[in-house]
Amino acid sequence: ALVGAAVAARLDRGVPEPADRALTPAPAPAPALPAADDHDALLRRLRELGELHQSGILDADEFKEAKQAILKRLQ
Repeated sequence: ALVGAAVAARLDRGVPEPADRALTPAPAPAPALPAADDHDALLRRLRELGELHQSGILDADEFKEAKQAILKRLQ
């Protein structure tokens, strides 16, 4: 899901995909989490996002956008 958010953020900004990647089918969406586990799952995703940002996989804009999307779901 985090990788999907990063890819979506790049696509929204118009960053082109490599040609070979554009030909592969998109993976099926992840199943929705039960409501009781949703809060914990969102917190885990926030931690994972922080790790991806610190390791350089996500740039500051991608991190901010994905983080805001997760925080909206926590409200």
